[in-house]
Amino acid sequence: MTLLEEAATRTQIPLVHTLTGSLDYAPGASDAISLETVYSTRIELETYNVLYNDLSATRDLTGLSDRFTRGTNHEFSFESALAYKHNFADKGHKLSSELRVTRDGEGGPTSTIARDLALDGTPADTSALENQTPWEHPREYSLKADYVRPLADDLRLETGYKGSLQRFHTTLDTNVFDSAQTAYVPDPTRISDFTYRQLVNAAYGMLGADRGKFQFQGGVRVERASTQFHLTNSGTQYDNQYNSFFPSGLIAYHIDDEHQIKLSYSARIRRPDDTDLLDPTPHLLDPLNISRGNPYLKPEYIRALEFGIQRSTDRMTVQVTPFYRHTLDAIRTIRTIDTAGVSTRTFANVASTDAYGTDVTVAMSGGRMSGFVGGSGFRQVSDAANLSPGFSARTYGWTARTNATFRVSSTVDVQTLLSYQALMIVEQGRNAARTRISAAVRQKLMNDQLSLTLRVIDPFNTSLERFTTIDPAFYQVSDRRRLIRGMLFSVNWIFGKSKKEKESEGIDTGDSGPP
Repeated sequence: MTLLEEAATRTQIPLVHTLTGSLDYAPGASDAISLETVYSTRIELETYNVLYNDLSATRDLTGLSDRFTRGTNHEFSFESALAYKHNFADKGHKLSSELRVTRDGEGGPTSTIARDLALDGTPADTSALENQTPWEHPREYSLKADYVRPLADDLRLETGYKGSLQRFHTTLDTNVFDSAQTAYVPDPTRISDFTYRQLVNAAYGMLGADRGKFQFQGGVRVERASTQFHLTNSGTQYDNQYNSFFPSGLIAYHIDDEHQIKLSYSARIRRPDDTDLLDPTPHLLDPLNISRGNPYLKPEYIRALEFGIQRSTDRMTVQVTPFYRHTLDAIRTIRTIDTAGVSTRTFANVASTDAYGTDVTVAMSGGRMSGFVGGSGFRQVSDAANLSPGFSARTYGWTARTNATFRVSSTVDVQTLLSYQALMIVEQGRNAARTRISAAVRQKLMNDQLSLTLRVIDPFNTSLERFTTIDPAFYQVSDRRRLIRGMLFSVNWIFGKSKKEKESEGIDTGDSGPP
């Protein structure tokens, strides 16, 4: 048998460059045009080490081997949005639109050496050499328009359209050293050219009304989606088209100026539009651990029912929200192992999941301290019998989160963010607890037109993700740690009229959106 003793990704501190810019223009008192652009690059050196212990049936050490991978990961991201907003003469009558472009890239060369070791750890010989170059090039273009019009003093109409075209292209080139030819030769099982394209057209309409202490909203969103993937090396192509219908509604009752209760129903979709989820080409973390996507994944459909109780005062808002969510075709990670001990991670749709629980949020504003603290407790039941009788899971879970800002002075504030997710049982295993922490200090200058921000990310190195697979055939613990610890310094300069001056002119820059 073979025991995986150690597997850890170590990433050196990355080199990051970020450039942001925004431009606002008001042709008149009722119009606003804005342009925002963000461009960033990131270069990081990565190493991955694996040490294998070969054990006998009595667990005596019979052999040692290791595998060492070194690479350079290059990333870039570009996002730009052009927006136009117009306020008509009637109060609340407005039109807004936005054109957004996003382009990203990630990848770079890696080299791997595998060695046989003596029992004392001394290298004996080289068992494998390989070079690999993966690249991912996602891009997205979207256009949306939202229109709001009051039909009466207590009745309003909201309607709009959003279209998006998403495309990502991934390539993988793998060459393995052939000792007989004394040269690197391509490995056809690990070479791919994968293209995915998704086009979505959506329209929505919603009516809102106020009747005394009651507030009503009801609407529907309809979508037409088409997806296509093409795997060049095998000639495989799969096209899919589907329509979706999403009703929503809300009833709220204002008991008095401080108390409100509401009942809402909503529906939404989560599409499998990520390279890792869809690309079927095998990616080897090491010879015993393979990951491959599933291009036949279906989208998730989520139906949610919520009942909210809210109390608001001058400085504090407390909200308690019991909820129930039903998800069809939920996407889950599935692991299998073959007779040679090779573990393969892929993805599949389980029939359904149900989650019910309560979310509590306490928000504060004004004064020197502002922010929120919240938490959720829930029960989750999944029906995965469509995959395997033993995959279904029943579990309890809870999360906590906080975002607090302390105003040290009129020009200096400190912000902290913390999130925690407790250990949770899932299909085929359990996820370990996760913690995320960051903190920032901001200095405002030139009447808030210039700001300097120093942000510390993951100061306690808590970014570990651990998944334990429990299966009748095997037991596996997988750790993933990507070094995100670091310090970021940014400068933000707003030229022209400040935000406070724009607000004093009464230009409404608020967005409207689908239910």
